[in-house]
Amino acid sequence: MALKVFLVGIAAALVTSVSAADQQFVDWTVGVNTAKTWSYAATVNDSGSILGEYCAFKTGKCFWTILLDFECEGSAAYPILGNTPSGAVPLQIKCDGKTDQGAYRYVFINWKDLEGLLKDSHEVGFAVPMKSELFKVVRFSLTGRTDAMNLAEGIAVNQNAGNQGQDKSETRKPTSNTTL
Repeated sequence: MALKVFLVGIAAALVTSVSAADQQFVDWTVGVNTAKTWSYAATVNDSGSILGEYCAFKTGKCFWTILLDFECEGSAAYPILGNTPSGAVPLQIKCDGKTDQGAYRYVFINWKDLEGLLKDSHEVGFAVPMKSELFKVVRFSLTGRTDAMNLAEGIAVNQNAGNQGQDKSETRKPTSNTTL
């Protein structure tokens, strides 16, 4: 468990600098970047790939990303197959560039299908076709995801409400491309 917490911390640092107040929900970590402009709920697998939801304070919008160790070009879209014990769903990811640490960030285009797949599952696997007619497969634990997502989304909604002069105690759903 300590190794997994350490790996999540390292993985979060790959995305951007994070605050020291990260919270752990089993295999998922929730945090806020040091500039305090967005929150995240993310997990890292044994190979160092990251799956996470990131929520911007300014807009209150959230998006799902996956960081992988293989190259993408420009803003190209790629097919990816998501699989859980309850079924499989074809998804699309869009290249969002290379991180400073050398990983490649992809954003899920059809996030509703992704969230439907993740619901009530304890693990997810993704198969990505490669140029050489092979597939790259990555797996992630989903244990702790629901609580982590709820906290990350709640932080963003409250920060967005504060940015717009609204009462932070109001219960609001994010005005985003994700659900609570």
